[in-house]
Amino acid sequence: MSVYTSVSSTDIIQFLNHYKCGELVSFLGLSEGITNSNFSLTTTAGEFILTIYEQIDSQHLVQILTLQNHLKKSGIACAKIAETQGGSLFHSLAAKPASILEKLEGTTDYPKTSNLCQQIGQTLAHFHLATANLDFPVKNAWGSAWISATSSNLMTQISAQDQLILKQELDYLSRYSSLSLPAGAIHADLFPDNVLTENDVITGIIDFDMACHEIYLFDICICINAWCSEQNGQLDRFRMRDLLAAYTAVRPLTQDENIAIPVMLRATALRFWLSRLNDMIFATAGELTFNKDPEEFKSILLARRQRLSGMQR
Repeated sequence: MSVYTSVSSTDIIQFLNHYKCGELVSFLGLSEGITNSNFSLTTTAGEFILTIYEQIDSQHLVQILTLQNHLKKSGIACAKIAETQGGSLFHSLAAKPASILEKLEGTTDYPKTSNLCQQIGQTLAHFHLATANLDFPVKNAWGSAWISATSSNLMTQISAQDQLILKQELDYLSRYSSLSLPAGAIHADLFPDNVLTENDVITGIIDFDMACHEIYLFDICICINAWCSEQNGQLDRFRMRDLLAAYTAVRPLTQDENIAIPVMLRATALRFWLSRLNDMIFATAGELTFNKDPEEFKSILLARRQRLSGMQR
């Protein structure tokens, strides 16, 4: 979460007039994350999260928020989106769409234990099954077209060594562009900082802005890279085993999905290396902002290049 758009108490009081969420007591800007402006909001009715959406158009936003409330009703641990008195899931604040979310208990500051990896695998599988019959036509904004365009923009901005790595990965992934695997609505960003826990138990998943229609394995491999990597980028195979075992106990993988895991681990590592490079080099100014280190995913990518050939065999 970040703050790119500043608001006053008067702005929020006027905004709250469109909801039945009580009267303003206090609010505080939140600095974690990189996409939207977020505030902790206290009213006479309780605690909420106020989000101002910086990069999502209204049609896309309706789909994302509708997905989240669908998941909430399906038993997935996520925040309910409050409706305005007119029945809308968002309203304008500072000339941008904004919404009020249920505030979930928990923290994102915790070790990535084997137990949590199992819960993530299970939660992700239930997420995929809960949306299997849901019409969710949102395309992956960080898919192959984005990777190609972003790579071109970054090529002259990075070192010769990184240019070589990038060219090699683009060539590698081009060989698998025709993969046809099970697909549906995915979270696409289920990192530890988007998962709340208490006492080693998941209490909620947050930040659905990147949710899209994509192959399920894309989501799975994002989680493996995010949850099962050591500080040097190497895979913790025990945590990976636990995450996959918990996932497949709920939704078994097809043979083609199992075969494609090494490819998708590299593809998702490249996707986040590129997005972090892009955010760092072409940074967006804001009042409270935090850009994540691209070197983390460069290390993960290099580790997958070195060690996955044995898995593929």
